[in-house]
Amino acid sequence: MKKILFPIWSALLLCVTSCVQLEPPTIGTITIDKVTSDGITCSVTIEGDEIADCGFYYGTSKLNVTNNKGSKVQSTLSAGSFSAVITDLKPNTTYYIKR
Repeated sequence: MKKILFPIWSALLLCVTSCVQLEPPTIGTITIDKVTSDGITCSVTIEGDEIADCGFYYGTSKLNVTNNKGSKVQSTLSAGSFSAVITDLKPNTTYYIKR
């Protein structure tokens, strides 16, 4: 019985000691890179381990955007930053955006 348990405990110990603690991402300030007649291109820098999802929430209600209930545009992470194009915005309207 001891011969069987030793390899199991060794494998378990190796697994526990080789696990890496991931750091939470550091997210920069949103930059508006381009403004058109009906949209914007926005970007943000991000640093961290294993970023699973990135994008922007936006809308005309600050409360909805804050609670992640605004519209969402997905983005892909590329070289420590992500960007997205948000279109169909109405002129003379205040929009809120968050990352």
